[in-house]
Amino acid sequence: MKDRGRHDAWFVVSDDHPGWKAAIQEVRPGPWWQRCSVHFLRNALDYLPCQADDDCLQELRWMYERRNVAEARRDLKPWLEKGSGQ
Repeated sequence: MKDRGRHDAWFVVSDDHPGWKAAIQEVRPGPWWQRCSVHFLRNALDYLPCQADDDCLQELRWMYERRNVAEARRDLKPWLEKGSGQ
């Protein structure tokens, strides 16, 4: 980021690569870091059978549309129960 002229980053969005996260802290300690939702969704799909990809991806995207943590937690529990067959 420094090489690209960015010296004032306060918020960084990236994949969950440990080297990238360490580099962010080394170059600019203190910015808030958030995992990229696109990378998260792609990684989550790696753990699913191919036939479940489309439905699960749509539902995971829906979870990202929750307005706050309370709403996400409320909707997450039944979604997880549905996926586990309970």
